[in-house]
Amino acid sequence: MLLLTQRCRRLGLFTRINSTSKPLWGLRPFMVTSDQGRPYMTLKTARALTWTYLVLAILAVTWPGILPFARIRPLIFGLPFSMAWIATWVAGCVVVFGLLELVERKHRTEGN
Repeated sequence: MLLLTQRCRRLGLFTRINSTSKPLWGLRPFMVTSDQGRPYMTLKTARALTWTYLVLAILAVTWPGILPFARIRPLIFGLPFSMAWIATWVAGCVVVFGLLELVERKHRTEGN
């Protein structure tokens, strides 16, 4: 565990949250900033990409979009292929909403 923590610190995955008391280590926010200190992804862009993904997900799991994938074989983790197809899009929605929350949290803390 110590070796993993040292590697994470070397890679810059941890940053000190509170420098006045005991060292508390937390994950650095997942936000890349430009040279001017502004985030690369604006809130408007993040929301537009989220809506794009959601529209694609709805098309992929409803009647016209699921037809090419509506089959039983191959089984993926014991699920029929069509069910695994839908589960993958739902899991993708969880990831997309999580990333959107990170972007919105960054913009809330900056006051934008």
